[in-house]
Amino acid sequence: MRKLSFLVLLVLALGLQSCMLTAYMVAKEQLALNPKVLNCLKDEKVVIATMEYPKKASAEDIEKIDRLNEFTVNMLKEHWTYCEIHDVMPFEEAKKFVWKNRGYHLLSINNTGYRIVTNGPIPQRGDGDYGSIGIELDYFVSAMKSKPAAFEFPFTMGESFINEVSTYASIMAFQDMLKQIETKKIPSQQSFPKNGKRNTDKIKNKTLLIPEYMVNNKLGEEGIKKYYKYDFEICSKEKFEEAILNGLEGYVFPLYNTVPAGKATFNQFMIYDSETWECYLALRFAQNGASNYKIFASKDYHDFLKMNKKTWKNIAKGMKSV
Repeated sequence: MRKLSFLVLLVLALGLQSCMLTAYMVAKEQLALNPKVLNCLKDEKVVIATMEYPKKASAEDIEKIDRLNEFTVNMLKEHWTYCEIHDVMPFEEAKKFVWKNRGYHLLSINNTGYRIVTNGPIPQRGDGDYGSIGIELDYFVSAMKSKPAAFEFPFTMGESFINEVSTYASIMAFQDMLKQIETKKIPSQQSFPKNGKRNTDKIKNKTLLIPEYMVNNKLGEEGIKKYYKYDFEICSKEKFEEAILNGLEGYVFPLYNTVPAGKATFNQFMIYDSETWECYLALRFAQNGASNYKIFASKDYHDFLKMNKKTWKNIAKGMKSV
């Protein structure tokens, strides 16, 4: 009798463990940023969550945050096309709304790197600057915890991180990443730094625009030719920004981006099509990385953006591997 009772308990325990494991695996699959999730998101809506004031905000702080919110909300309304924008709310109000209503998700401009670099608010450099800032999409599955997808602002040599060029670049690059996961060109956000199924053949038929501030002086134009065998043009900052904002036909351009994925942060070098914003090449940046917090914290921030010999070797290797 005792043996029978033990066997019954053992079967029940194993059954419970199996159910828990199955539930965990289902939850994990649902929370992963995969094509199934993105197909749902595409038919659902987002609420833009604006940054709220600190508890002891000064009049100057309030004015800065108001300007930041107005600017980023307008940029998102104009350029976010991946799914419908439902409304704009302060962060805490937006968070409560999406928890209560299925099919709604948070879309916000946040300090995406605060989990890694500091326990408190990230210091500012200049008017309206926040270190490690980016677009964050919190998607909710039933009553489970949200799983944010994030894409940090690239540094574009503007007077501040948050400017028209960097904000527009982040919005467009983030949506390209979502589309590439949705169409299974890459399996997940974590795999984005890998080369994946990029079409580098398209780079070969276009002119690579290299802004002057990315050119390594020791390498120069002749040095670039040793590693890059296709058309390129060293251009002014103004032409580079025009290619980003207006889409110049026949050009591709480089960006350093940072993609937080869970507790990890991937510093990446990417090449985008100026017209379509399709990412043709994404390399995990093994050199020094150019996360916007690292740039923000350095007096010699421009040195992080130089494309040196190792950068060009990695580009050449990446293009041959596809």
